[in-house]
Amino acid sequence: MLMDIRLKGEMDGIEAADIISTSFDIPSLFMTAYSLEEFKRIYKSPPVVEPLQKPIQEEELVHRIQVLLTL
Repeated sequence: MLMDIRLKGEMDGIEAADIISTSFDIPSLFMTAYSLEEFKRIYKSPPVVEPLQKPIQEEELVHRIQVLLTL
Protein backbone atom coordinates (compact mmCIF):
# COMPACT_ATOMS: atom_id res chain seq x y z
CA MET A 1 0.00 0.00 0.00
CA LEU A 2 1.11 3.56 -0.62
CA MET A 3 0.54 5.57 2.56
CA ASP A 4 1.16 9.21 3.42
CA ILE A 5 3.04 9.71 6.70
CA ARG A 6 0.72 12.48 7.87
CA LEU A 7 -2.97 11.75 8.24
CA LYS A 8 -5.79 13.81 9.65
CA GLY A 9 -6.73 12.67 13.11
CA GLU A 10 -5.02 10.95 16.00
CA MET A 11 -3.15 8.28 14.05
CA ASP A 12 -0.26 8.86 11.64
CA GLY A 13 0.30 6.89 8.45
CA ILE A 14 2.93 4.62 9.98
CA GLU A 15 0.53 3.53 12.72
CA ALA A 16 -2.33 3.03 10.24
CA ALA A 17 -0.13 1.02 7.87
CA ASP A 18 1.08 -1.15 10.75
CA ILE A 19 -2.51 -2.07 11.62
CA ILE A 20 -3.43 -2.77 7.99
CA SER A 21 -0.21 -4.70 7.31
CA THR A 22 -0.70 -6.85 10.40
CA SER A 23 -4.31 -7.61 9.50
CA PHE A 24 -3.82 -8.28 5.78
CA ASP A 25 -0.07 -8.97 5.31
CA ILE A 26 0.33 -6.04 2.91
CA PRO A 27 3.73 -4.31 2.56
CA SER A 28 3.78 -0.53 3.02
CA LEU A 29 5.52 2.18 1.05
CA PHE A 30 5.37 5.64 2.59
CA MET A 31 5.38 9.11 1.07
CA THR A 32 6.06 12.39 2.80
CA ALA A 33 6.67 16.07 2.29
CA TYR A 34 9.28 15.95 5.08
CA SER A 35 12.96 16.02 4.18
CA LEU A 36 14.70 12.72 4.91
CA GLU A 37 16.63 14.30 7.80
CA GLU A 38 13.44 15.76 9.28
CA PHE A 39 11.65 12.42 8.85
CA LYS A 40 14.43 10.52 10.67
CA ARG A 41 14.37 13.06 13.49
CA ILE A 42 10.58 12.73 13.96
CA TYR A 43 10.29 8.96 13.49
CA LYS A 44 12.79 7.07 15.61
CA SER A 45 11.72 3.69 14.16
CA PRO A 46 11.51 4.37 10.44
CA PRO A 47 9.93 1.95 7.97
CA VAL A 48 12.10 -0.68 6.28
CA VAL A 49 12.15 1.22 2.96
CA GLU A 50 12.82 4.96 3.14
CA PRO A 51 9.77 7.07 2.31
CA LEU A 52 9.28 8.69 -1.06
CA GLN A 53 9.56 12.45 -0.96
CA LYS A 54 6.84 14.53 -2.59
CA PRO A 55 6.51 15.30 -5.41
CA ILE A 56 6.89 11.63 -6.29
CA GLN A 57 8.71 10.71 -9.47
CA GLU A 58 7.27 7.73 -11.35
CA GLU A 59 10.65 6.05 -11.83
CA GLU A 60 11.43 6.27 -8.11
CA LEU A 61 8.00 4.90 -7.21
CA VAL A 62 8.48 1.88 -9.48
CA HIS A 63 11.98 1.28 -8.08
CA ARG A 64 10.79 1.43 -4.46
CA ILE A 65 7.91 -0.96 -5.18
CA GLN A 66 10.36 -3.43 -6.71
CA VAL A 67 12.64 -3.17 -3.65
CA LEU A 68 9.73 -3.60 -1.25
CA LEU A 69 8.47 -6.71 -3.05
CA THR A 70 11.87 -8.40 -2.76
CA LEU A 71 11.99 -8.07 1.04
